[in-house]
Amino acid sequence: LRKTYKKVRREISDDLIQEAEKMYAQAEVAVKKSNALKDVRNMFKDMQTAVNALPLWRQQRQVFRKKFNALWQDLQERDKASQGERQQRQTDGLQRLEEALERVNLLVVQKTESLDLQEERLNGAHWSEVDPIERQFNRDERDLKSALRRQKELVAKVADARARLPKVVETPVVETPEEAVESPTEAVVEAAVATEDTQETVVTEAPAEVSAEEPVSVEA
Repeated sequence: LRKTYKKVRREISDDLIQEAEKMYAQAEVAVKKSNALKDVRNMFKDMQTAVNALPLWRQQRQVFRKKFNALWQDLQERDKASQGERQQRQTDGLQRLEEALERVNLLVVQKTESLDLQEERLNGAHWSEVDPIERQFNRDERDLKSALRRQKELVAKVADARARLPKVVETPVVETPEEAVESPTEAVVEAAVATEDTQETVVTEAPAEVSAEEPVSVEA
């Protein structure tokens, strides 16, 4: 019976390890390759919770805890890099808008000065010079109205871009996954192994935590 129990216990343990490895592999592939970081973060937490729920030995759970912690650090680094790239794109876009606004502001000043000049010329011009001066005045007036509309649009876009650009990039908080509470199945198995190993006088490393209940002794 003890030999049968050992065999079954090893098979169950191997199956649980394989299941945990599959879940970790899914999280690893998502962290390494997927660009949807929000979905990756949710998947990572789901896989981590599922692994923690498995009735693994304490030592086995600690191994997976270290692996998931290292994978979480990789995800945080990707998140930081993504934030930096996004901020750089926003900064470049804001710079282009500001340069366009400067050009429009200069055009507004030029057309305003040209209108003032044409108006002065029109007031002191001979009747034979009125027509070309009026045509130039009308062209400058249309250009000024168009520039003012463009100026208003760019001012609104620049204000919106500045509001969207974060002043300080927040550093993501590194979450340390908490160790799952041992399940009753694990405690029972640990107690049974302790009894079995004592009877066979085999020296093994006892699990860190055992059930509070006294295991039922087995007569030789």
